[in-house]
Amino acid sequence: MADNAEGQVESNEARLIREEYNIWKKNTPYLYDLLITQELTWPSLTAQWLPGREVQGCHATQRLLLGTNTEGEEADHLLIYEVSGPASATTAPEEGTAKGKATDEAPAAVIRPVQRIKHETAVNRARFMPQRASIVATKPEASDVNVFDCDMHPAGLEEEASEEAEERNGANSASPQHTLKGHSEPGFAVAWSPHTPGHLLSGATDGLICMWDIGSGNQTLNAQHVFREHNGPVGEVAWQPLREGCFGSVGDDKRLILWDVRAPGAAQSHEVHESDILCLDFNPFNEYIVATGSKDTSVLLHDIRKLQKPLHRFAHHSDEVLQVKWSPTAETILASGGNDRRLFIWDLSRIGDEQAAEDAEDGPPELLFSHSGHTGEVSDFSWNAEDDWVMASVDSANSLQVWQLAQSIYEDDYRN
Repeated sequence: MADNAEGQVESNEARLIREEYNIWKKNTPYLYDLLITQELTWPSLTAQWLPGREVQGCHATQRLLLGTNTEGEEADHLLIYEVSGPASATTAPEEGTAKGKATDEAPAAVIRPVQRIKHETAVNRARFMPQRASIVATKPEASDVNVFDCDMHPAGLEEEASEEAEERNGANSASPQHTLKGHSEPGFAVAWSPHTPGHLLSGATDGLICMWDIGSGNQTLNAQHVFREHNGPVGEVAWQPLREGCFGSVGDDKRLILWDVRAPGAAQSHEVHESDILCLDFNPFNEYIVATGSKDTSVLLHDIRKLQKPLHRFAHHSDEVLQVKWSPTAETILASGGNDRRLFIWDLSRIGDEQAAEDAEDGPPELLFSHSGHTGEVSDFSWNAEDDWVMASVDSANSLQVWQLAQSIYEDDYRN
């Protein structure tokens, strides 16, 4: 009897998700200037745009960093995908590959894999080094952190490296160029320094934050520094882009901790949420502003000079918030994604604006946009720093979506 009840609940939830998706899909022509949806063979827990957008006429090409999560059913891989399509969203087909045919003025959008590197387990997170994008750090479902130089691995989609590639690299090209030791458990948190090439931070469920300098060239590296302050798993680490040597961390102990690598202990430590904190991001334009997202469903805005009380609480998610990320091009724009299958874009400049009662039903005034195209939890997303308002997002239902909200939604305040 209990099994039947559970099955009915699951069936009702699946039906609700499908109905919501169909409503969203029907309205996409009015919501987006660009929308491309790709079903992946396996879900990706990670997504990041790689730099190097190439534009030829009305055609643009750029690459994405992804990974697989096969849960042991097949070999896992670090993936690089290529996204090709119209250079200007105004010339895009209405719904990417599924919504329009190619013309001379508007080439059809295509997403395809171009490189696959064997990975020991699921790729929990993958991030490229800002100073050299071919260098990629990955967090596997294991304690060590891996660093790959993608240029040293064969291009293409062959399962095994060719003998020529192995001979050229002096090792099995499926192996990482560096193995970083220091953790005893896996995790998701990893971040390259934007200021110092080769400096990498990692956090894990063992409660530790480790830092390495891969510049020594050794294949196996022990942590250069280990930061111990969290009482439980570390959810995320992030460097402060406007303060060299400074970074922040959050964890299941509900604390936001600020650090300086030149100091032995934490600079600040404050409990800022009601439950586990899963993510944080520092504003790239204002050195004092940081956002955090939590299992308590909230996104909080903080001033690091006054961490005792948040500046603002963004409340519209209905489940835990997995990621928060600031726009790389607009100071007041923040995005958040979570287990509720939603990716919200917030505009801080609209906080406190008056609303009609009808508009308030859709969310607070600072909620600029709701991307509702995912049917599984939003595992990760990435702003495109080289193409304004373009986003890539992935979910647990094997979907990769590349999209740009309609200019009419934001043009009043953000004309280019």
